Amino acid sequence: MELTIAAVACAGSGVVCGLPVQQMREESITTELNLSTWAPLLPCRHGHPCFTWQQQSGCSGCSGNRVAAAMLVAYLFPAMSMLKNCNLLKKSLDIKSATMLAKIGAERGIMLSGMTRGQRQADFSNQNLQPADAILIASDLIFIAVVTTLYLGNNSIGDEGAIAIAEAMKVNAVLTELSLWYNNIGDEGAIAIAEALKVNSVLTTLRLDANKIGPEGAIVIAEALKVNVVVTELRLDHNDIGDEGAKVIAYALKVNTVLAELELGYNSIGNHGAEAIAEALKVNAVLTNLSLLHNNIGDDGAKAIAEALKVNVVLTELFLWGNDIGDDGAKVIAEALKVNAVVTTLHLNSNNIGNEGAKVISEALKVNAVLTKLELDYNSIGDDGAKAIAEALKVNAVLTSLHLYGNKIGAAGAIAIAEALMVNAVLTKLYLLYNSMGDAGGKAVRDAVKGRSGFVLEL
Repeated sequence: MELTIAAVACAGSGVVCGLPVQQMREESITTELNLSTWAPLLPCRHGHPCFTWQQQSGCSGCSGNRVAAAMLVAYLFPAMSMLKNCNLLKKSLDIKSATMLAKIGAERGIMLSGMTRGQRQADFSNQNLQPADAILIASDLIFIAVVTTLYLGNNSIGDEGAIAIAEAMKVNAVLTELSLWYNNIGDEGAIAIAEALKVNSVLTTLRLDANKIGPEGAIVIAEALKVNVVVTELRLDHNDIGDEGAKVIAYALKVNTVLAELELGYNSIGNHGAEAIAEALKVNAVLTNLSLLHNNIGDDGAKAIAEALKVNVVLTELFLWGNDIGDDGAKVIAEALKVNAVVTTLHLNSNNIGNEGAKVISEALKVNAVLTKLELDYNSIGDDGAKAIAEALKVNAVLTSLHLYGNKIGAAGAIAIAEALMVNAVLTKLYLLYNSMGDAGGKAVRDAVKGRSGFVLEL
């Protein structure tokens, strides 16, 4: 097949496989090559991807055909001395083809992904890109001088693509934000990225959420975090690192000096993982935003986190949605809020907090002087809990946003909150949708905020 392709490259005329062969060979192409008409893979009579110039015949599994058009391009590249830019993405290349083209592109300074040398942001999200496409993009990253933001989310680059991007990260000196969410990246890809993080000195934001990273991947990422001094935001949510992964990340947090935002939601983290993270929070001096939403830390995990909040002096936003936290967990969190002087936003949505939990949180609100946003949506708070919150609102001077969606608040609870709003002058957002307050409760709350410019009320 290679001899056939070489012959076509040397003597072919017109358009072959959608490629302007004669034009490419005669160097009539200057700096940019438009390959939008190249559609190398069409279904053959066997349902396999074959080339039109093979007349869809003689297919024996099509195993060698996927690289043919790429090889043709590779043969023709040397003839185009002026070529600096082309776009080979989404051409159904395989790893071998892309690797071959990337090597030639790097050697000759040819951009293969459609990016330009003066481009500062590249968005390849939601394009169904494959590993081969990531290899081409990585090739461009090696010598492109100004792109600082690369979005590759919601594709299918897999471990092979992640490995290629990681290699580029080792030498790229300008990329500060990289998004690789939802890409079928597993532990092998995570390991490669972690190794790159050990030497990369510019990347500050990394998204690896919604992949397939397990404990093994978390271990190497944690090792990288111990020595990396630039990444300030890391998203690992929607993976499966579990308690084992959480423990190693926690250990890294004890020594990391730059990471400010960490998302670990949806990771099957239980109370043991939460306890390890809590120990890290006692000594960590930089993390300001932590998300543990939709794990399974329970009351025991909540107790550990609460103890850490009593001494932590930097964490300002904490997400604990959907963690099976009940009244016992709420009680210890409330005790922490009484002494904590930095947490401004607390998310406790979708737990099992009832009236007793709401009462102790309310007591904390009476003395807490920093919490400005509290979310208690979709718990089991009834009228008694709402009345306690109302009493706290009468004296609290800092809370501006309160979420109580989807609880069990009736008319009595709503009327109590309405009475509190008559004297509270700081709350500007109140969310009470999906309760059972009835017309009387709803009217009382609406009347209480009538005339307050800019007040956001959802009933």
